Amino acid sequence: MDKQFDELSKSLAEEGISRKEALWKIGVSLAGVLMATVGLSAKPARAGTCLPKGSPCFVNGQCCSGVCARGPSPEQKRLLCR
Repeated sequence: MDKQFDELSKSLAEEGISRKEALWKIGVSLAGVLMATVGLSAKPARAGTCLPKGSPCFVNGQCCSGVCARGPSPEQKRLLCR
């Protein structure tokens, strides 16, 4: 793993980007991906177009409550509006 990181660092250095700058950009990118995955960037749906509690959902923005999560039991893998 260290060897791969060193190779990546060297290739970035050849392009004129410092390791600090490259790590900063990678960190910011990962934070953006994480926020999009968690749904922090999704806006709650407008009333009338949102899904009620207990409806199957994919993202938080689909639910009237703004919360799309797994059911209460550990076996339940389907996402439902809370």
